[in-house]
Amino acid sequence: MNAMTGVKRAQCVVIALIAALAVVCAVCLSPAVGQAQAADSLSASYSTKAGSFKTVKMGATAGSAKSSAKELLAIKIAKKSKLSGSVSYTLYCGSKKYSASNGKAAGKKYKANAMTVKLSKNLAKKYNVYYRVYIKGYGWLSWTKNGAKAGTSYKSKYISAYQVKLVKKTATPPTAYANGSYVDSKFFGLTGDLKADAKIVTTAKAQKSLPDCLLWVANNVRQGKGNVGNLSSSNLKKAAIQAFDSKYGDCFNFTAAFYYLAKYKGAKVKAVVGEKALYAETSSVTAVNGTVTWNDGTVTNCYPESELGTYEDADFKKSVWTWNGKPLTRFATYSWCEVTSGGQQIIYDPLYQNGCQTAKIASDKFKSYGFTVADSGLSHRGTGVYPQTHWYRY
Repeated sequence: MNAMTGVKRAQCVVIALIAALAVVCAVCLSPAVGQAQAADSLSASYSTKAGSFKTVKMGATAGSAKSSAKELLAIKIAKKSKLSGSVSYTLYCGSKKYSASNGKAAGKKYKANAMTVKLSKNLAKKYNVYYRVYIKGYGWLSWTKNGAKAGTSYKSKYISAYQVKLVKKTATPPTAYANGSYVDSKFFGLTGDLKADAKIVTTAKAQKSLPDCLLWVANNVRQGKGNVGNLSSSNLKKAAIQAFDSKYGDCFNFTAAFYYLAKYKGAKVKAVVGEKALYAETSSVTAVNGTVTWNDGTVTNCYPESELGTYEDADFKKSVWTWNGKPLTRFATYSWCEVTSGGQQIIYDPLYQNGCQTAKIASDKFKSYGFTVADSGLSHRGTGVYPQTHWYRY
């Protein structure tokens, strides 16, 4: 009897273990528990023609970033979550806008320039919704969140793709970009380089006036090797890109940097190329019989467009000398900006301002901006009065 009782007890233990394991498995496989553990998410849909939508998972690209991509006409964003609240979104198409929520279509037949996305109720308490757009022919703009505009006010620039994702309030947001998530129409009239243009816009907005813009260039760009040989339209952009990206350059780079800051602020500005007199005083030289003896004993000839001696460095090989029996003055290629204001052309010379600040020269002694072309004597080579280094416009 005792042996039989022991067997029965062992059988009961085994049965109990099997039952307990079954309960554990049932709990693990329960649909309710599985749904509770599933991550909340969004899906993004897009249409490039009426009535035809394609859907991608959260964070994936909805649309195309290729040059051949078609512009978006409509979008849908659906949520997958048991949390209360909705995801709503608006598509901006020129002067028109279309709004929808929870997977319904926003948009119709017009190309999209900008969009917003936002959450509500508990969904908004737990998450931020991040999104960014791709502007066709320009590139990805930065991430923004929670109802802020992503895109542009420029009616000739359109969205061809977007991305959207939920990010917990306590989690790290997507990597930020310097180019901004929403750009106004003036942004697209700049250099065409997304990184440099973002810096131009940010810098220009932070300056109260054109003199402040000039001082910013003088303080933040250092003199160094330039990357252009003239200021044609394409070179003006190239020179500005180097100035804002690398923060150095020659007179062309300084001029281009100020030019685009002034342009963004709405000034009527032009970049000017001409010559600058490098030596307006002759106390350090003696001119005899067509040659010049400098105070260090170096001798060079001074006939116009002559080959210069070893005393001169490579940057001045193309300098022009004037003789005419008068005090020696040497000219070299130079550039600056002129802004039309009140019917007058006002001079802004950021490189000269940089030199004054580097040499710690008082601004009231040598003025680098705010005076007119008439004041400077630019129409007569080498006869200017502001500043002491004279200019000549081509």
